[in-house]
Amino acid sequence: TSTDVSLLAVRPYQPEADTRGTRAKRTPLALAHSMIGRRFERLAKKEHSPITEGSASRDVLFRHVELGSVEVTAADDRWQDALPVLEQEFRRALEHGFTADEFAEARANLVNSYEQEVKRAPSRQSSELATGLVQTINGEGVMSAPEEDLAVIHAAVETITPESCHQALREFWADAGMHLVLTAKEKPADAEKRLMEIYEA
Repeated sequence: TSTDVSLLAVRPYQPEADTRGTRAKRTPLALAHSMIGRRFERLAKKEHSPITEGSASRDVLFRHVELGSVEVTAADDRWQDALPVLEQEFRRALEHGFTADEFAEARANLVNSYEQEVKRAPSRQSSELATGLVQTINGEGVMSAPEEDLAVIHAAVETITPESCHQALREFWADAGMHLVLTAKEKPADAEKRLMEIYEA
């Protein structure tokens, strides 16, 4: 139902034990991706913006593939106008990093999300807990209590800076061999050629 443009990095997944240290190590990248998403959110609110939303993320598929994704949804299917926004904002983050204000907002939002999980913990349904257990087992992780998750995040953010988020972003996307993907309702004529021309320009 939408037209999306994505930059994807696909690489083999290297398993790591689910520990406090591993979770803390992944937090700077999560914050960096959150700040990129917030930039897309601000751009989407501008009048006549070529995008309606955007995001950046790291995911693991089937404990086999590690997937990095930066994507935007084109307004009115205007993918030709949305692609430069994707490329330029992503490159801006890679080259220049993030401001102190962006970091403070992202950090506060992250901590707040864990605090909300603690508050809603007593009202969780059995089915939700069961699903969480299954997903944790399948992912060979540890299902920890929300209070424990919050404690891990509190400890992690104490040592994170805008600079460490920038470094984590650059390391994750370095030499990624990125794939440029257009997802549309119908395939445009000369789609591959036009994508590369716009991206390179």
